[in-house]
Amino acid sequence: LDLPESARAQAAEIFSTFPADTPILGIHPGSTWPTKCWPVEHFAAVAKTALEAGAVVALFAGPGEEALAAQIEKTATTPATAERLVNLAGRLPLPVLAAALPLLTAYLTNDSGPMHLAWVQDVPLVALFGPTVRQLGFFPRGEHSRVLEMSLDCRPCGLHGHKACPQKHHACMRDITPQSAWAALAPLLGLP
Repeated sequence: LDLPESARAQAAEIFSTFPADTPILGIHPGSTWPTKCWPVEHFAAVAKTALEAGAVVALFAGPGEEALAAQIEKTATTPATAERLVNLAGRLPLPVLAAALPLLTAYLTNDSGPMHLAWVQDVPLVALFGPTVRQLGFFPRGEHSRVLEMSLDCRPCGLHGHKACPQKHHACMRDITPQSAWAALAPLLGLP
């Protein structure tokens, strides 16, 4: 991506107060399509685990997704870990978001636009796929990208997802566990 130097400088400032050797996990809990969203409590569980393991957690969320990030922040942090969670929800213009992603050690995201901004910059990421599948063509193609998904007869249920699960169970996202996400992320972060 050809990003302005001012965006890169703003992105670098976000993480400048943390030691350079501290792993940084970026989390993006939103998506345009509600059925593409992993449960917020699952994101919070992964954020809590990362914080307790010593990582910095950066929450990325676009306009209208601030409540998701706030819920994760409230659930994941303790007084001992709160200073290592950076809530950037609704605060970054797109060029600064794009410039911040390569500064992450790893990224956990739904199938979303920011996922594509990450993989195209070779950011190590774990993408959560539910109503869509990689065969539709919208998957992260980066060498350091991993997709977590469930094998269900009802997948895919659409090209882009839906506002609600057509089967009314949303198992495609709900059944991807925080433990499986952490197992994929921990080696990327260099954490147990």
